Amino acid sequence: MSLKKLFIILLSALAASTYAATTIVPYGNSAWVHGYTYDGKNTMKFSRSAFFFNKIKQYNEGAGPGHQLTELFVYAATIEISPAKNNQYLPNNFRLTYYPSRLMSKITDNWDDWVGQLDAGFNSVHAYSHLTVTGKAKAKRVLNIIDISGVVGYKGSHGTWYMNGLDQPSAMQLANVVAAQVCADDVVDGVSFDIEPFSFSNDSGVIQGYGQKYFYTQIAKDFAGHYSNGKKDPLHCVDGMHKQGRIFGIFTGGGAVQDNPSAIAKVLTQYGNGYLIFGLYDLGDNVVAGVAESPSAHAQEVQTAIASDMQLAEQYKIPYQFAIGAAATATQFERLGPTPTGYNQIDYVKADIAAINNSSARKDPLFKGIDLYAFNEELLVKDPNQTTVHLNRQYPPDIFSDTQKAVVPYLQNNL
Repeated sequence: MSLKKLFIILLSALAASTYAATTIVPYGNSAWVHGYTYDGKNTMKFSRSAFFFNKIKQYNEGAGPGHQLTELFVYAATIEISPAKNNQYLPNNFRLTYYPSRLMSKITDNWDDWVGQLDAGFNSVHAYSHLTVTGKAKAKRVLNIIDISGVVGYKGSHGTWYMNGLDQPSAMQLANVVAAQVCADDVVDGVSFDIEPFSFSNDSGVIQGYGQKYFYTQIAKDFAGHYSNGKKDPLHCVDGMHKQGRIFGIFTGGGAVQDNPSAIAKVLTQYGNGYLIFGLYDLGDNVVAGVAESPSAHAQEVQTAIASDMQLAEQYKIPYQFAIGAAATATQFERLGPTPTGYNQIDYVKADIAAINNSSARKDPLFKGIDLYAFNEELLVKDPNQTTVHLNRQYPPDIFSDTQKAVVPYLQNNL
């Protein structure tokens, strides 16, 4: 064999294993957990700490081995970016609303009020940290992975509106602010980011740029304890409870990853602390919030999505989870206001679990579990048949409230 041919073979092997670093992301089933209370005008009034504690405890007590919720995505914080002056972002332009409890009376456009609105998330996270699951040896603490959501490039949205347009130094600075706040709390094990639309390319949102790519690159570094070259871990992301640092997941669809899969894989796996959360609900090409899709149509779409997502994950060695609509989503629900759809939530859930089981995911070492959407007090959408904006309640808002009371016992034995 010639030296040139040997070099090519070695180079190909190196390229194939570039992103195959050992992951610290554990296997576990999770659920998004909200805890809102609304006033009579359908606007958020204040947040109730640990609203679903007893229901989650009840679910885990009745769940069989391997079907318990071992992680929670607690909606506890939001990223806030205030407008830059002369295109210059300073540290005080960036905040993460994760603080000890300070409830506010209503949402306003006032910066300080907005920053204060989700402070009850801190109390929720600490309350949920007392949940445990029974293992083979002893009870283990349910992991707290706080959910940070946002919308990029959507006019009027608070917080992440400017994220895509951040240059590299500014995006890194934002990541450091977020990591410092997250890692200051010992009971926070990581973050589930749901910042949409997700993109590492310069083509997403009204404000375009590579801000998300720079942000997540620094998050991975910070959470691994590598804040900057040559310095120790001043953010304390590595500690006695997190000896390998904190983890982070990114919620998205496989299509968004296809734009730049190599760069995304590198960020998620370079330190072994990142993973993708592939959404398996609201999959149609022409999704309209408030228009229900049939479970049979969804069943076909979810099989296609799983096959595509797994192929992508396998090619680039990216750890992943699947997220399913266990309660009402934009297009999977039983009732909109007083109007029934004729569908049952359990049929969507069964289609998802069947599709996952019929794939090779359960045997795939990259597969890290199933996430449930969601524990909500209410889910509000605009009725597409009405000319005026009127928010209607979609049902079931959480997995305990489906009409047939079938979702919970099914998941307790099949998740």
